[in-house]
Amino acid sequence: MGEPVIIDDGGSTRIKQLKRNDADGRLDDLLIPGNSENAKGVAPFGTLKIVFLDEHGVLGTPISPAFAKGDVVTIRSANLQDVKAELTNAKKLVLSLAAGAANLEPMVHAKQNGDQRRYVISNAGSIQKIDITKNGSTIPDPPVFDATDTTRPESASIYTMVLFT
Repeated sequence: MGEPVIIDDGGSTRIKQLKRNDADGRLDDLLIPGNSENAKGVAPFGTLKIVFLDEHGVLGTPISPAFAKGDVVTIRSANLQDVKAELTNAKKLVLSLAAGAANLEPMVHAKQNGDQRRYVISNAGSIQKIDITKNGSTIPDPPVFDATDTTRPESASIYTMVLFT
C-alpha cells in the first residue's frame, strides 16, 4: 500500500500525505494552479475508504468502493471545489485540484507542524459528493458518497474523511 493520503473536511477541505517510510509528506505542486502532484512512496496504491461522523459523533458505515488502475476519484466540496485522485496504471496516485465554475480557482495554503505538511483549500467547504470514473470511461458511476441526498445515511455527516492507501 502507498503511504496514506488523507482528504478531509475540517471547516475547509484539507489534504495531507503522512510523512513516513518513503513519503516526505510534501505535495507542494498543489500550491500552483493547474498543477498535479504525485503522492510519494514506492508501494502501490489501491485502497479507498470513506468514513464520516454525524453530529453526535456516531461513525457511519464506512464505504470501501472498488478502486482500480485507471480510476479517477472526484471529491466535490462545497463552493464547487474538486480534488481529483487518479490511480495510474503503475498504481501511483496523482492528485489535482479544479473548480467546478468559471473564474473560481482553488485557494490553497500549506501549513506545517513539525515535519508534517497539510494543504488547505480555504475556499472549499465540507465534502459533499464523491464519484468514481472507471478506467477509460468518460461518465462517472453513481456517487459512492452523496451528503446532498437526504435519503442516504451520509447526509447526516458533519465530518468526512477519504483515505487512500
